[in-house]
Amino acid sequence: FFFFFFFFQAEDGIRDVERSRGLGDVYKRQEYKWDASVTIESTKGITKLSSPSHMISMEFKDENRKAIVTLTNQFRNTGTDLILLFQTSDPGKASVLLQKLPSDEYHAALVSFYPTFGEGTSSENALKEFEISGSGEYIFILDCSGSMSGNRIKQAKSALDMLLRSLPVNSKFNIVCFGSNCEFFKPASLYYDPSTLQEALNYLKDISANLGGTDLYKPLAEVIKLPFSPSHPRSLFVLTDGDVDDSKAVIDIIKKSHHNMRVHSFGIGADASRDLVKGAAIAGHGSFQFVKAGEDITPKVMQY
Repeated sequence: FFFFFFFFQAEDGIRDVERSRGLGDVYKRQEYKWDASVTIESTKGITKLSSPSHMISMEFKDENRKAIVTLTNQFRNTGTDLILLFQTSDPGKASVLLQKLPSDEYHAALVSFYPTFGEGTSSENALKEFEISGSGEYIFILDCSGSMSGNRIKQAKSALDMLLRSLPVNSKFNIVCFGSNCEFFKPASLYYDPSTLQEALNYLKDISANLGGTDLYKPLAEVIKLPFSPSHPRSLFVLTDGDVDDSKAVIDIIKKSHHNMRVHSFGIGADASRDLVKGAAIAGHGSFQFVKAGEDITPKVMQY
């Protein structure tokens, strides 16, 4: 596989003349969309092309040795690097690219090959495992209890919005809201595409902190019961203020099931339980983040 990273930066607002008087420059958000096109040329045929960061469309030419990737109507996604992954035919074959520098005194060489990772593990198997890892199942467990009302639910929904927009194109996903009870967006996880993304974003708009208490054990137990596919490794993202009924039981059930899923956690608000948020992530072999009231959540979400 080859990786390309592209970095985009754009102004996030326009100067607010009225509010800037006597206060220095104050900016207000400006809604915008943007388009981009990337051309990839290869000496070998391009057999696979995808982006784990953006929804893309593609066109192949010249016997698949040339690919044109387009992104249209991208909405306020300039904070996310554009990542393109592509594979050429015969990827296991070693190759060398040699370039003569203008000075005629030096040459530059690029050697590309797949190593063997030990007895019984071929480079093809390693490549297959890598391909599978990019197409996981992502289940977002969102705390909608009464204690999440106000700014906390807004921050959690903002984080979930960014996570949804950043999923790999071949992945599956679902949303679970919990409080005293739990509610699933869909009975089974959906394949990620533009239509299912839009359906999930519409569902997210109507979510509020109206589900009573904070029983995190119940949604975890329900998710664990769902059929598990080895081709789509499961990752759970828990967004909560950490004020749950039984932290020990939550951490224990994650420990017992960590071989089938990885758990990441977000602690929302200054009062988020560090024991729960950190303990759940450690038990689930994942990572954790804490977000204070009013803090810009974007940098922490983009780490995933």
